Formats: sequence, structure tokens, C-alpha cells
Amino acid sequence: MNCTHFEKQVWDYLEGRLSASERAAFEAHRAHCEHCQRVWESAQHTVQALRRLPRYRPAPDFRERLQARLRQASPKPARPRLRLGWKPLALAPALGLLIAFFWFYNEPQKNLTNLPPDAVGTDDYTEMCVQLHETLETAEWSPTPAASYWVNTGYTR
Repeated sequence: MNCTHFEKQVWDYLEGRLSASERAAFEAHRAHCEHCQRVWESAQHTVQALRRLPRYRPAPDFRERLQARLRQASPKPARPRLRLGWKPLALAPALGLLIAFFWFYNEPQKNLTNLPPDAVGTDDYTEMCVQLHETLETAEWSPTPAASYWVNTGYTR
């Protein structure tokens, strides 16, 4: 046994919580170590001083009086607050995405088979794309598109 171990076990020895082998090692170390002998004597004096102190017992009705005073002094309990935490905050964007998903995919599709043949013609579409490309090439570009761009392309905000 070393001094650190001895100091940790002093109170266990005084309270009788050590096994027989631990008590023997404790007493053998105490007999050979002056430092631990002083620690032992100090602990014994402390225990003796504590045992000499008078013991006071509370009055028989002390508990009832204390509980009555505590009930009088304590305010009415507040209503419990509704604490939602972070879960509803995480649920709101997920719910929004779910609604957007169903709205996008459940939107009625245009049936192109019922349209007149010239409305779906690829030539008109190609010509429209070429015109748009030419318009964009000739437009005067700036960080913000000029008013002529909005007018020429037919784009409205």
C-alpha cells in the first residue's frame, strides 16, 4: 500500500468498511509511515470531536410546521408551457416540399393529341427559337437587361 491509497481508505477504516486483508495492509502501512501516522491521528481526532458534539432532535411537530410554512410560502404552480421543440420546425419545410411535389405531379397534363396539327408543328417551334436567339444576340446587354429586351421578346414581369 502507498500513501495515496492509505489516505483514500482512512475514513473507510474508521467506519469499519474494509475487509480483513485490507485492514491488515492498512495497519501495516500505518505502522511504518510517519506521514500516514499523522494522517491517521488527525482523522481520529476529527472523529472524536464529532462524537463529542451534542445531538439535537427536532420537536415532534417540526415536520408538520415546516411543510405548512412551505405550502404558504410557495406560489401557485404556473401552468405548464407548451414546448414544441425543434421537431415542428423541421416538419414544416418537409411538409411544404411534400405538398409541392404532389401539386407538381398531380397537375393535369395537357393532351396534345386533341390540338390541331399546326399548333404542334416543329417548324413553328424551331422558327420561334431562331427568332429568340437572334433577338438575344442583337440586344444590348448590361447587368440588367434594357427595356428594349423586355419589349422585343414579349416578356412581361
